[in-house]
Amino acid sequence: MRFRFWLDNSRKIALPQSALPCLTAMVLCIGQESFVWWLALPVLLGVCAAHLGMNLADDYFDFKHDSRVRSEICSTSVRARMEKCHYLLSGEATLQQLGIAICCFLGFASLMGLVVLVAQWLLHGWQAAMGVVLYAALGLFFGLEYSGKPLELGFHGLGEL
Repeated sequence: MRFRFWLDNSRKIALPQSALPCLTAMVLCIGQESFVWWLALPVLLGVCAAHLGMNLADDYFDFKHDSRVRSEICSTSVRARMEKCHYLLSGEATLQQLGIAICCFLGFASLMGLVVLVAQWLLHGWQAAMGVVLYAALGLFFGLEYSGKPLELGFHGLGEL
């Protein structure tokens, strides 16, 4: 399917939630001796792609969640919960297409992370590179556990963790 379709359904309007903290961290690091200015672009692009991919993953897990529970959540929760999977409910996209879109966004984020990982390794050593790996692994874990099993943090009021 078209990139624009998936960009719109990944709730791009929420990108400031991840882009602004990323940009703030970059601005705070500018004066540091080890700051590498050209790495700022792949970091920002990777963070944004990961955010969009995780929003789509949230749709996937919400759609796969027990429909009885989903109906209860939609009737008692924020309206945004009802609007998230509309493209799956209407048949505009399939779960397989959603899975491909998730992999594309997260794959691009991984590619940007790989650029940063290699650069950090070459410029600052393996410890700096492992910091990138640890941060990315934790982000992936908590991103998937937002609405994925077994933790389903968002369903227990811990989603903003």
